[in-house]
Amino acid sequence: MIKDFFLYCSLIGSFLFVACEQEVELSIRLPEERFALNGIVKAGASVIEVSLTEVVALSAPYQRIPVTDATVILSENAKDIGAMEHLGDGKYQLNHLVKEGATYSIHAYLGEEELTAQTTVPSFSEVTYHVDTAHYTTGQDGFLVTFKQIYIHDQPGSDFYWFYNLWENREGELKQRDTQRAVGKVLDDFNREFDPRGNLDFYLTDFVYNYGLRIEDAGFDGQKLQFTIRSGEPSFNKVMHVDEHYDKYLKSVVAQKLIDDGGIPIIEPIQIYSNVTNGFGIFASEAKTERWF
Repeated sequence: MIKDFFLYCSLIGSFLFVACEQEVELSIRLPEERFALNGIVKAGASVIEVSLTEVVALSAPYQRIPVTDATVILSENAKDIGAMEHLGDGKYQLNHLVKEGATYSIHAYLGEEELTAQTTVPSFSEVTYHVDTAHYTTGQDGFLVTFKQIYIHDQPGSDFYWFYNLWENREGELKQRDTQRAVGKVLDDFNREFDPRGNLDFYLTDFVYNYGLRIEDAGFDGQKLQFTIRSGEPSFNKVMHVDEHYDKYLKSVVAQKLIDDGGIPIIEPIQIYSNVTNGFGIFASEAKTERWF
């Protein structure tokens, strides 16, 4: 749908240049209406939730139409575990304990349409850390800076992780940091950018990562995945062990954010990853480990 939209815009621009010479009838094929299925299966949770919406045409790009009459069936390791209940506004739910390592398949029936997707739930990760505090002086002022060495104890096999550092505002709400100073051979640098302030020791590095740290165990399979972050105070830290579908989805979303922010000099939009057959969206899984340090 996005590519059709940009094709539409480019065609309009081309005909504007020749409008003074001839009249042109423009016939644009709008994309067919399709459906989107979205849901993240969370290891250890006692409920599975998804949403179903209708994808509207370009004439109303911001309209969201919930699907309220679908039949949604879930299976675990190829065995049906039940039909999901519609809670309203296109949201569906099934009470079921999510197991690590289990494979969940979903079938959503919408009239003659059938949407399908599958995910295998990753395991919870053992996360350990070591904190070093250094004192720096600038003029007459002194301050403390904390460097946190974080270790994800990886298991054999291909695994994907995302790390987020959060801070607490005055209202007691946890907010995710948009940028993070970090160093480590296990970090994916696709969302890393240069920051000249980093030549000062207390900044740890002259690079920052935007919208989380992506960690892959390629080359470090089954080892401790080590990286270091800079933080001025104790904070809330989250490690998400995700399946390959969620990993590809998150990476595509962050890449699009960087384009929107002007961090990547690309005009063509990123294709947001989807693993839903006959539709759009993401049906994936995670195992989340949270620590305060």
